[in-house]
Order: sequence, then C-alpha cells, then structure tokens
Amino acid sequence: MQNASQAVELLIAVSLIVIGLSHIIAHKAWGEFFEKLVALGRPGAFANGFLTLVPGTIVVGFHQIWSGIPVIVTLLGWAWVIKGTLIFLYPDRGVRSMQRVNQNNSRLFIVPGIIMLIVAGLILFHLFQTSHSTDEQRPVPVQSFGVEQLLPTAAEFSNQLV
Repeated sequence: MQNASQAVELLIAVSLIVIGLSHIIAHKAWGEFFEKLVALGRPGAFANGFLTLVPGTIVVGFHQIWSGIPVIVTLLGWAWVIKGTLIFLYPDRGVRSMQRVNQNNSRLFIVPGIIMLIVAGLILFHLFQTSHSTDEQRPVPVQSFGVEQLLPTAAEFSNQLV
C-alpha cells in the first residue's frame, strides 16, 4: 500500500464487494433488516445514518482525490456524509425512505448490489494499475514523522537559548 488514499480505496472496495454480494445473495435478509429498522422508528433511522456517516467521514478525511477513477471514492464519501447528515437532521424522512423496501420487494436490493460490485471492480482495477506502475507514474507516498522529528534535539535547543 502506497499511502492513506490507497488504503481507503482498498477499504471501500472490499466493503462494496461484501455488501454488494450480500445485497444480491441475501436480499431477503436486507428487506428484513430494513423492516426492523423501520419498526424502531427514529432510532432505526439513526442506526442507518451511522452506517453511511462513519465510512463517509473516513473517506472525506483521508481521500480527497478529484481526478481519475479515485474520484468515485471521493464522491461516494461525500454522498455518504450528506446522506448520514440528512438522516440525522430529518429522521422521520429517513424512516419513510426505509419503508420503501421490505422482504416482499427485497429484489430491489439486487441492482444496487450489482452497481457496488462494478464500482469495487473499478477501484480494484485502479489499485492494481497503480501498484504495477513505474516509479515516475507512482504517487509520492505520504511520509510518516515520529515524535523525535517534531521535537528539537537537546543540542538544537541549547543553541537556540544562546
């Protein structure tokens, strides 16, 4: 892994694969999950809000790339932050939105699941391409600093006093 942005891309790709496959294979369970969230009312909306706000803030905090395939991750992050924020500010609307799906129409989860797999594939393709690029094409990794690099040495400190 080259840097924090690529780590976030991998995190999102793996999450999208797992959740996308689950949307396709276990769509009835997702319908049941949403029914349970709706039954909880506003607390259920808040639970749903956390599911988007948390990964969204991770992306927004560590992945601000606005070009190429990685822009997909950045846009997803911002969309999740906006969605989570709206759910927390307007929980009744969040409940109404979740009422659209249940076990009887759970097949509605399949198309989003397919989209998640496609997006994950694009992200993984980008990561593979980046990891196999030449040094000139490779982004500069984020340099880590230890505390000792931030604090002056005793000799530098004593020189500053004189």
